[in-house]
Amino acid sequence: MTRSRPHKLDFYRLAVQWPAAEAHFLLNTYAHYHSGAWPIWFKEDFAGTAALAAAWTQLDEDQRAIAVDAHGPTVRRAQRVYRDIDRLNIVHGDVLDVRAP
Repeated sequence: MTRSRPHKLDFYRLAVQWPAAEAHFLLNTYAHYHSGAWPIWFKEDFAGTAALAAAWTQLDEDQRAIAVDAHGPTVRRAQRVYRDIDRLNIVHGDVLDVRAP
């Protein structure tokens, strides 16, 4: 039996990201500075792991996110990892060109 090795992006996420905490921080900070208004959409640029965008969609059933990255293999991996989240759109493209889902 062979064991698959963890992907380098898994190590990156574990080493430098805490997606659930970051998503809560962004939501609460926005609400603080916008009179309690809750944002629905979140766009994650340079979204190698798309973990933050995925965590954003888990905050509430109304939350939607788009994750954009220019590296094709990375985008395809994120699309496989998060294929079950229908409120997350992962796009292969230039972050300056992607404006809407």
